[in-house]
Amino acid sequence: MEKRVVRAKEAKIEQMPGWVTYDLIEPQTGIDTKTMRLGLVELNPGEETKLHYHNCEEIFYIIEGTGFIEIEGVEYEVNAGDGVFVKPNEKHMSRNKSDKLLRYIFVCSQPQHPWPASDTIAV
Repeated sequence: MEKRVVRAKEAKIEQMPGWVTYDLIEPQTGIDTKTMRLGLVELNPGEETKLHYHNCEEIFYIIEGTGFIEIEGVEYEVNAGDGVFVKPNEKHMSRNKSDKLLRYIFVCSQPQHPWPASDTIAV
């Protein structure tokens, strides 16, 4: 039977200083996806991700906290319930300037991995 569900305990975890990424839907977790990738980011208070870009679209859905998503030098404040769209090759990063955890789901239109993925270029 083809794998369709990835349990939280099966996620590929990437621990970075100040943040954690849980990769759920992607080839490395046993899902035969060809065009999409899904994961969760937890960004600690006062931390930020690296400025980077991809050759694919990316969508964020903020599930907890308040923070900022910077896209091409413009900083957008985000709160729980907000969605964000990043076009291919746009430089972007996340910042948590609050004193609480920022959690968001991301969906990329290509399942490239690991960090830095062949489609992810740190700036």
